Amino acid sequence: MENGIGIGFVGLGNMGNRMAGCIHQSGYDLTIHDILPSFMPGALRDTHPGSAPGFR
Repeated sequence: MENGIGIGFVGLGNMGNRMAGCIHQSGYDLTIHDILPSFMPGALRDTHPGSAPGFR
């Protein structure tokens, strides 16, 4: 954790994907919890368990 802060993010919905991407690109460790796992493949790219998510 580079900056000492971890962020839990709930939902990727309409704006969540972009907001989560901005938080991640700012250098924060990000954990996403979404009630609809089907959103995850659209939001995460080249992601493997235990790795940092790559947001579009």
